[in-house]
Amino acid sequence: LTSIEYVAAKALTGGLHKLLQELTDAMVFTSGIMKNDIECVRRFVGRNLGLLKKKQKKLHLPSVAFQLALQEPDDMTFSKSASAYREKFNAIEWLNKPKELGPC
Repeated sequence: LTSIEYVAAKALTGGLHKLLQELTDAMVFTSGIMKNDIECVRRFVGRNLGLLKKKQKKLHLPSVAFQLALQEPDDMTFSKSASAYREKFNAIEWLNKPKELGPC
């Protein structure tokens, strides 16, 4: 549920709204670090829903999800896991990306 690969697959198959529901449901049964990770993923998907739906559908590329994840602060789970895919697509490196997430 909290891997960038899973989010990219859901985006490619048109399952982002279902994913948001899965994440919301999972919040009920988790606590601690796992709950925090699920909340981060839920916010990521919600924040980028328009881009993930539009770009993925139009281009059929999983790299959109990975690029968006790389734009997250370095200490975020998604940014770390997306880093492993840098070699598979031409990622844009952000020199002044945020150090922490904003309130939204």
